[in-house]
Amino acid sequence: MEQAVMTMKEVAAYLRVHRGTVQRMLNRHQIPAFRVGSDWRFNRESIDRWRLNGGALSLDAIRARVNRE
Repeated sequence: MEQAVMTMKEVAAYLRVHRGTVQRMLNRHQIPAFRVGSDWRFNRESIDRWRLNGGALSLDAIRARVNRE
């Protein structure tokens, strides 16, 4: 059974990106997330909706930038 809430490590694996990429997206307010104490958490449904509504476009842009560097 898939968990409804993911950690930073889990969402990075789910999106197939490095944890640093997720952190950059958090810093830029580009990915839906919430805090539990000092830790970030990600609702799986919100992430799926974000991806369907164009969030993957910003993810692709970040991947392209990293590949150029």
